[in-house]
Amino acid sequence: PLELADALNAFDAPDAPFADMLAQFERLCVFLVANLQNRLEWVVLREGGASALRQRRLAQLTAVAHAYSLAAGVDVPIALRQQHAWRLVNSSSAAQHPVAAVTERVRWLAAAGFDFLSTESGTSEFTEGASDTHMVRLMNVTARVAAAELPLGRATGTGAFIKVHCSTGQTAPSYRNPFGGGGGDGGGALNYNFLPTYADAALGVMPHTVMWYAFGDDASGVYGNRNFTYMLDFMMQSAARRAADGTPLAARAVVAHLESAYWVSLDVTVPLFLPVYAVARQRDFATIAAREAACACRIDGGMLFSSGDEWGYWLNDVVAL
Repeated sequence: PLELADALNAFDAPDAPFADMLAQFERLCVFLVANLQNRLEWVVLREGGASALRQRRLAQLTAVAHAYSLAAGVDVPIALRQQHAWRLVNSSSAAQHPVAAVTERVRWLAAAGFDFLSTESGTSEFTEGASDTHMVRLMNVTARVAAAELPLGRATGTGAFIKVHCSTGQTAPSYRNPFGGGGGDGGGALNYNFLPTYADAALGVMPHTVMWYAFGDDASGVYGNRNFTYMLDFMMQSAARRAADGTPLAARAVVAHLESAYWVSLDVTVPLFLPVYAVARQRDFATIAAREAACACRIDGGMLFSSGDEWGYWLNDVVAL
């Protein structure tokens, strides 16, 4: 929630020191437990760096989450540079020698009490940056280090999850498309967002749709999409561990990543309460349940994306959760 952006980044707010915001963070944890949630994840910005003070303050937050039996997760992109991201690989030198760079960052986060991380591919939602083969190499390093260093990784084998974005027009020419239909892009090229298919199975996937559109709705061209049915297909084929042609896929964790609020230009400054979000998420979960029954398979859960004026969106969150 944006109201806690300062606290979640271990900053002092303009009108309150960090210590005074811990009670508000605890209320968020109470809200999540009251709605039967077991994980909380937030973004850590590059501002603030990797100081010892920041690490101690983040450890205070994760300790509160743990007191409510919530696993604490952190969103740290591999190399994505948008939105002031605090990256695992933050230089061309680190990109060429990623094991040491990723290990150092992940160990720092583990010492701050985080149980798992989620990450991103490419250098932005719309740009690939590194070659597709090098991006898969970076994914593999991240997955293996997180599995070894983070508590959820040691417990389950999966300590890192990667967002599978719904941008279009980006392909990975070095890899065969196992999903049919180009993953929403047409033709036979692999959708770049589906690169995790070829990464280490320790890397979980989080198929991500945006805004208030349910899977089958007309998406009005958002991110270049007619609809998000291809993301549903990707998610269910990944859960079924088989491609469209019946060939096996790697067994990996699959977590639906749907939205109950969307912050870009729509609900900043004057937040909009749009109950259509809650309706769409209920339809999506019903669709997922029907597809699970049809394929005799299950996804591993859902992580709700919420932002904007969180306290004003509580009803969408409750209905969607």
